[in-house]
Amino acid sequence: TMAAPVSPAKQSARQIADAFQIISGTLPGAEVMTDGALRMAYAGTPSPFFNYFLLDQNLPLDELRRHLGQIRETTEGRSPQWVLLGPEEVFGAAACEALEAREILPLFSVTGMFAERLAPPGLVPQESLSFSTHWSREEISAFTRINMLANDMPADDGEASVTSYFLLDPRCYPVVAYESGEAVSAALAILLNDCIYLAWIGTLPERQGRGYGEATIREAVRRAQAASGHEAVSLHTAEPDRGLMRQLGLQPVARFQGFGHAL
Repeated sequence: TMAAPVSPAKQSARQIADAFQIISGTLPGAEVMTDGALRMAYAGTPSPFFNYFLLDQNLPLDELRRHLGQIRETTEGRSPQWVLLGPEEVFGAAACEALEAREILPLFSVTGMFAERLAPPGLVPQESLSFSTHWSREEISAFTRINMLANDMPADDGEASVTSYFLLDPRCYPVVAYESGEAVSAALAILLNDCIYLAWIGTLPERQGRGYGEATIREAVRRAQAASGHEAVSLHTAEPDRGLMRQLGLQPVARFQGFGHAL
């Protein structure tokens, strides 16, 4: 018998779960697990970026409560900063009430986006840019710093010691772009079973709007494609209407809601 087709929302959920099980699963002490509808990639770091739980389907309330118990057991005595993520349709009124009863509240939303292949570049390639070809401590620090500043977060050198684990994973293709010797943009392409997943994308705020981000993403995808032959590209973003997404040919496929403890 033929397998039932997977909905775009569920496929998008699987892709982000696969990606974060690679990102967080490389960290020391990380727990990676799949139990039915719940997938976990929890490293216990102070940053919620490495502590993800994901639900990819609607559940009866007793099953949802069981998974919430698993999350409590995993996180108890460790980092309170974690995220429970899933397609919006997973979190109906009853599910949201069960979460609120445990002081787990909505924190953010993102959109899953997908393209069978990237659109042809619309801008003239940035000839002034050069791209990283090896990964030293300086490159890892630059990659992390750019992403922190691009997302209006403190550029904490401590994060570099965390990102170094997944940046050196053979399934990951990170790129830092330089202009006149200054690191200005960064992107990460991750090889999944069915596509290339983009994450950790950023350009220094004062250098945005010049095409650096698009050029850096395309270089990361090019390297991942050369290694795998994959053409399909997926990502999740809080800015689905950003011009960069249209330039890359990415289309929205599902909305996701992120929950956690408000601190």
